Amino acid sequence: MSHRLWKPIKNIINKMNKLEKHKRESHHMLKNRMLKAILQNKKNSVVRDNLDNMFNEFNIQLKPDIPIALILFKIDNFAVIKKINIMIKTEKYSNLPL
Repeated sequence: MSHRLWKPIKNIINKMNKLEKHKRESHHMLKNRMLKAILQNKKNSVVRDNLDNMFNEFNIQLKPDIPIALILFKIDNFAVIKKINIMIKTEKYSNLPL
């Protein structure tokens, strides 16, 4: 195919790829906002009747009528734990015979 014909097709494909990427990023952002509003119990942002529809739209495998428990773990000094883990791995592999 000649370059003259291929260039417009390539431009269209690039634009479609950019639009798809933007759609994915927007979808992820909207999903996070919705979940955050639910967790923060903002009454005006999420209407209970619409939860089923919203969960289906964002492919969330939760049922609004079934109670769930949310557990959040916060690791103090995560950077220190990460360094220790790296040191342990380094030591583990440094003892291997050459």
